[in-house]
Amino acid sequence: MYNLEFDEQTRVLFQRASGFWNLEEFRRYHAEFAALLSRIRSDGRPIKMLFDSRDMPPQSAEVVNAFSKMTSADDMNADGRVAILVSGMLSKLQAQRISDNPLVKSFNDEAEARAWLAEPI
Repeated sequence: MYNLEFDEQTRVLFQRASGFWNLEEFRRYHAEFAALLSRIRSDGRPIKMLFDSRDMPPQSAEVVNAFSKMTSADDMNADGRVAILVSGMLSKLQAQRISDNPLVKSFNDEAEARAWLAEPI
């Protein structure tokens, strides 16, 4: 399960995900995410992202690999920072494995993630 919301005022795309995903769930998410991202970016202004995965257990290798491919794709590269909220060390390690981009960072604390998103690049 997932939810995508964009705050036009702060230019932050909020993503919440839960549960153990299979590749079909990932594909549905990716299609909706890519369409929303395309619409948001159509005005040329940068965005930031907050991905809340605290209700997501560690995922299978195939789903982690799919997320990794998505985050390295040209259309996914962030204009701004991407904060990933995780609930445990294994999830944090998986999130770090997905991207080595310095603009992508994992957090256990939402306030800390939001503060980091608000910092200038």
